[in-house]
Amino acid sequence: MDRVCVFAHYDINNIIQDYVVYYLSQLKKICKTLIFVSDSNIDSKEIEKISKYIDKCIIGRHEEYDFGSYKRGYQYAKENALLDDIEELVFVNDSCYGPLFSIENVFNKMSLLDVDFWGINANSRGIEYCNEKLVQNNKVHVQSFFIVLKSTIFKSEYFYNFINSVKKEKDKVDVVINYELGLSHNLIKQGFKFDVFCPLSLKVKSPHIKDNIKLIVRNQCPFLKTSIMRLVNINDVYPMFYLFYIFLFTKYDIRLIKKDLAINKRKIPFVEIITSILRQIIKT
Repeated sequence: MDRVCVFAHYDINNIIQDYVVYYLSQLKKICKTLIFVSDSNIDSKEIEKISKYIDKCIIGRHEEYDFGSYKRGYQYAKENALLDDIEELVFVNDSCYGPLFSIENVFNKMSLLDVDFWGINANSRGIEYCNEKLVQNNKVHVQSFFIVLKSTIFKSEYFYNFINSVKKEKDKVDVVINYELGLSHNLIKQGFKFDVFCPLSLKVKSPHIKDNIKLIVRNQCPFLKTSIMRLVNINDVYPMFYLFYIFLFTKYDIRLIKKDLAINKRKIPFVEIITSILRQIIKT
């Protein structure tokens, strides 16, 4: 099956981390064309790290988050007729370590399903504005760190209009509502069918963060969110537990995670930890 993949990248230090290089090397095994779009000002030396895996590199700040990169990759693919004879368009970003397990097995399993789009995880909760207030809802959405669209979608007029409507938003919440949640909600509303590789993600709360380890253990989820390891606070599972499990039960090189954490791990100030504890006490 032929696929085009758009990989959305952002790094505050304008570098391409080694875990990203590995991720791209694995994606190249299952994608005919790999388009790398970075919302960072990375230089030619950084691009050399991934040159043997990618077919096109689009660099430059646009501040439209992942969907802004997805848009640019889609536009390039469409303008160069790369979408004419393919069966799947893959959107992924660099917010995960992985794949922890074979990405080929993931695609082999999902290719057997009669669906129009699919992802690794879905979230059964979302947010929306109601009377100008932000509230939670129970509308399911496929998480956009990894989403695969069949030709029934990426060749549709709806998707063309949707992806080209992506623009810089004033608030990140608007990005989430309009694009990450909006894509799934509108595709489902249009009658398109979906599924996910990790069925447990539809049954647990916050599958991308708090219950991520359950997905890895029970569903062999191939990805671990970088935020779980980088942003450690009083309520999170200790990162060493993840590293220990990954080391024992997967073939993923945990040195890739450690190297990233050496640069990007955030140390939580003591005041913030105390505040978090007090909030938990108040809730109870």
